[in-house]
Amino acid sequence: MKPLWLLCAASFTLSAGEARQFTDPQSGLKAWEWTGQGLELQQIQRIPDQTRAFFLGRGFDSADSDRIAAQCVFQTVFRNQGDQAVDVDLANWRVRTRGETRPFRTRAAWQASWEARASPQGARIAFEWALFPETQTFAPGDWNMGMLLYPAAPGDRADLHFTWQAGAERQEGVIEGLICARNADAAKASRATGDDE
Repeated sequence: MKPLWLLCAASFTLSAGEARQFTDPQSGLKAWEWTGQGLELQQIQRIPDQTRAFFLGRGFDSADSDRIAAQCVFQTVFRNQGDQAVDVDLANWRVRTRGETRPFRTRAAWQASWEARASPQGARIAFEWALFPETQTFAPGDWNMGMLLYPAAPGDRADLHFTWQAGAERQEGVIEGLICARNADAAKASRATGDDE
């Protein structure tokens, strides 16, 4: 049986694009950038401690902050540098990791879980606004950023299969070999740059 992402990709045009990986010279954390068709998509590692501190500071308790930090989190930046509007819908994006292909968990599913756990409303609103939008139309020159919580864990490797709609044409790009950051990655980066001295 073919993997789900192969079946889904049959209805898309695989777009010519280029992915490159680079390392932030200050933090030592890795980032990946895909460019093509006038678009740019970046996936920037976030270590669990960063994510935990961010959500503790926005009203979540330790247990809920730990729950979010147990996910693989990337800061996502999407830019439309082309000459036509494009539509993005995360419902069509997939993550391939540990031999399985999975969709992203929806905001509605996350919010239902926060309500069930009686998380504070202010924290739930902050969570909503911190995430990369599920759907958005990007006019030429538009960009946006937010966190993507991958269906993976720190230390996992993943391939991101993403799509967008440009006019009547639906297209797909791939970033392979993403590495979900662990706290140890930041410790190594700090030692390499001398930040812990």
